[in-house]
Amino acid sequence: MAEVFCQHGLAILMKMDTGGIVDRHKRIVAVPYLRMDQSNDPASRLGQFFRGLTAPSHRNIELEMILNGWAWVLDRYGPDESYFQALDDAQRNRRGIWANDDNVHPWEFKKQRYRARRAKPKPAPQTPLFDVPESAISCPMKGCDGQLVERSGRFGSFLGCTNFPRCRHSRNLNG
Repeated sequence: MAEVFCQHGLAILMKMDTGGIVDRHKRIVAVPYLRMDQSNDPASRLGQFFRGLTAPSHRNIELEMILNGWAWVLDRYGPDESYFQALDDAQRNRRGIWANDDNVHPWEFKKQRYRARRAKPKPAPQTPLFDVPESAISCPMKGCDGQLVERSGRFGSFLGCTNFPRCRHSRNLNG
């Protein structure tokens, strides 16, 4: 990826797969920078990651987040070596999320949640909470074995299916 600096403290990244500054999801891809006044910038531990500069005029916010243990580095995007150095420093000094020993990668956490949701047993069909009168009308929806019974709602009474919410068929009582 090639970087193009703009005056607002962003390094706009040129995506090689799209040939522009947007990715395939139409998002602008950029690295945010914080512009620093060098006269007021105290020596920062971030300086060691800027290829030997001791007082950078712009601070890479992504790098700062990694260095403080507030973010992960995804190596599948081929980040600069300074990101891995900052990550190593944060882990070694147990900053931020690295203070815990039981960290789970975000993508692994999402996978675990997805699998747990899929493993949940399907709920048993609900039995109606009311008795269906003998004169009830069969629901006309294809594949539904429910009955139309009188219900009341915000706009008055209507006929609704006993298999609600699986079947949402309803009929106005007036026609």
